[in-house]
Amino acid sequence: MQAIETTATLNEQGQLTLDEAILLPPGFFAPQRVRVIILIADEEPTPPPTTSPHLP
Repeated sequence: MQAIETTATLNEQGQLTLDEAILLPPGFFAPQRVRVIILIADEEPTPPPTTSPHLP
């Protein structure tokens, strides 16, 4: 078994939409069933603080 990491959006119906197509390694074929592990952040990430252009 081989792991491929990517990102996706989970919609209201519980369906995933991948952000990008998955490039299969040589020797693998599609279509085929795959196992999916979903990691959900506890909260929305906060953007980094912006700095003022006037600060040294």
